[in-house]
Amino acid sequence: MDWLGMWKDGIRVVRRSPGFAAAIIITLGLGIGANSAIFSLINGVLIQPLPYSSGSELVRLRAGPVGAGGTPGNLSPLELVDLRERSRSLDAVLEYHTMFFNLLETDREPERVQVGVVSWNFFQTLGVDPVVGRAFSEDEDHLDAEPVLILGYDYWLSRFGGDPDVVGRSVEMNNRPHRIVGVLPPVPTYPNQNQVWMPWYACPFRSADSWHLNRQARSLHTVGRLADGVDVAAAEAEIDRIAQDLRAEFPDDYPGVDRVSADLLPLKEELTTGAQGPLLTLMAMSVLVLLIGCANVANLTLARVSRRQGDLVVQSALGASHGRIVRQLIGESLVLSLGGAVVAVAIAFGAVGLLADWAQALSPRFNEISVDGWVLAFTALISVAVGVGVAAGPALFSTRDVTTLRERSSSGSRASQRFRSGLVVVQVAIAFVLLSGSALMVRSMSNRLNVDPGFDVEDVLTLTIDLDWAAYPSRAEAVPFYRDLLTRIEERSQVEAAGVASDFPMSGSTFQSQRNLSIEGRPVDGQPPTINARFVSPGYFDAIQIPLVRGRAFERSDDAQSEAVVLLSQAASVRHFSNGDPIGQRISTDGGQSWATIVGVVGDVRQADFESGLNEEIYFPFEQTGFVRRLLVRAAGDPGELARALTEDVYSVDPNQPVSFVQTLEDAASARVASPRTITTLLSLFALVALVTAAFGILSVVAFTTSQRRHEIGVRLALGGERRDVVLMVLTRGLTMIGAGLVVGCAVTLTLSEALSGFLFGVSASDPATLGGVALGLLAIATVATWLPAWRGSTVSPVDAFKAD
Repeated sequence: MDWLGMWKDGIRVVRRSPGFAAAIIITLGLGIGANSAIFSLINGVLIQPLPYSSGSELVRLRAGPVGAGGTPGNLSPLELVDLRERSRSLDAVLEYHTMFFNLLETDREPERVQVGVVSWNFFQTLGVDPVVGRAFSEDEDHLDAEPVLILGYDYWLSRFGGDPDVVGRSVEMNNRPHRIVGVLPPVPTYPNQNQVWMPWYACPFRSADSWHLNRQARSLHTVGRLADGVDVAAAEAEIDRIAQDLRAEFPDDYPGVDRVSADLLPLKEELTTGAQGPLLTLMAMSVLVLLIGCANVANLTLARVSRRQGDLVVQSALGASHGRIVRQLIGESLVLSLGGAVVAVAIAFGAVGLLADWAQALSPRFNEISVDGWVLAFTALISVAVGVGVAAGPALFSTRDVTTLRERSSSGSRASQRFRSGLVVVQVAIAFVLLSGSALMVRSMSNRLNVDPGFDVEDVLTLTIDLDWAAYPSRAEAVPFYRDLLTRIEERSQVEAAGVASDFPMSGSTFQSQRNLSIEGRPVDGQPPTINARFVSPGYFDAIQIPLVRGRAFERSDDAQSEAVVLLSQAASVRHFSNGDPIGQRISTDGGQSWATIVGVVGDVRQADFESGLNEEIYFPFEQTGFVRRLLVRAAGDPGELARALTEDVYSVDPNQPVSFVQTLEDAASARVASPRTITTLLSLFALVALVTAAFGILSVVAFTTSQRRHEIGVRLALGGERRDVVLMVLTRGLTMIGAGLVVGCAVTLTLSEALSGFLFGVSASDPATLGGVALGLLAIATVATWLPAWRGSTVSPVDAFKAD
């Protein structure tokens, strides 16, 4: 094949028809770029192997009592030891859990850091070698060892400026010094990107007898490495037998357990389970965008080839073979598609950062997303495929038509006409699918944002204050700190209300304290009902404006020395006191050991997100029971301007207590819809590109067809035909194609409705109002795109038409 000749032909097209070339390159660049950007996500999250040594041999391990969801859970330290000793199918068993501790250094502000607590061989087994210093050592794997730390790479840069001499330095954590022994490389660390890492014995909670020697303290996240020649099924069977043996040997540590089991899952699958659906959906949508672009380019190319029919006939008469003509057309198309690839790479580079930020909510592998060699190869491959594909149709019909000379008034073979019409139908159908999906997502997002969360998100600043457990080991020691802090804050003129709480709505935290509810005078038959418990100060309800429905709110006098009181949410009041007033009734959440009087009922709140139901809540004054860690302040102006002042207030009470997670309540609530908002935005962009491309495709096809019928139109007008009849004739043909596309698009949308329904809220995937509105809107735009060339064609002069013929 004459490759050089093909490229020369393609470059000649660009030079002779720059406008045509630019339209093709931009159209294909948008479609290929969308696919390249989404493929960079799929490649980094779903395809690439784990960035660890023999990552395919790593498994997520659960064993022990089968939970309510049908899956065994985490292991206790003693179960972990037994598993290491008894298993032959696993070469290594790693433990992990994460905690937050306060890190103190001289002459620096205290900082709350996320700490990964791991077994000593965690990084060695994963094959992650520190860039500075060393990993944890087996010699240190005992309770009396010196506390040591390894820094995460990003934290090393931000906190210590990338100083390699940080190794050997000591910092204070948990009321004792910890020596830094190493710094991790900039690679993803499973399963979280912690700032600091410590061995299990340095964690005061993990090393305490209540956890360390408690077989029922099952809270260790466990990872295993398969031995050579062992598959997941064989390892799972062995771990299952070990779990059965442990239950038989220690029956007292498995009370009320019906069965025990084991569950092993390749680590890569666990890291990508939540990402597959959204990513594959976006990939499918981006493929549709590319298809509609290809259809448009194929139509433009076919129209151009039809105009060049005379030149091709001459080439054929001079001895050019059909193969030579096909190679010429493919070469022209390849040059244009590779030009689109250049645009696509630029789009991918520009989009990948934003997409990676969104993907971090789907998988911890988000920072493996990049435009690497695989993405570039994918872009090149798809560009070549597109170039050949969009040239195939025009090449086929051109070789048919050059066999005989045709009248210049001919619009080409009937087959080519049907082909062009079919491409229009495809464009309209795809545009309908994308527009319907986008419209449904927009309606769904609107439904989310219009839900009343039960509180006011505006003008509220939230801060997290996790008091050092060593300095404030009990609620009695913590109460004076928060009292003093709230007094200082409330004296500020910019503050309208302030309160502290165990958590706040839409925080994204998994914190939840469920209690069994007992009501005085009512015997419990079977399992008592559960209720969500929250611990707050009196100002909490004013700070986020949760309304008081009846009774009274908490007061400063509701302290440890006063009568125990509680507030109920309205949902809890309706369920448990539907036949009377709850005010004055007494309840217990500890099986009747202590009782509290209900003094008020407050409004219901959506705690987790806009889609969650209204949970039953019970509120306790934090001075009487429970710990708090969140500060909420309603500002008279911009809440962001208070951040530094409130931090200084915390330091003025205790300079060793850090402030973290400073954000407005509005930002916290907005983060709860970040993922559907991103998908909605991407779908809307795809739909917009599809709509513009489809409209342009319809206009160009109808315009070309109309121009090819100039002689026929001139004859009609010369014989007394009306211009409106010409317009109607062209419109009828165009609307027939559009109508067929809408029917096909509607059928495809309804077929895909079940897959889309998982992303929607408050609207059905087959909602007739939405689908009907999209159909009418697309029909209107397509009608305009058809009418413009129809009107222009009706204005042709019969004399000019005959001269042109």
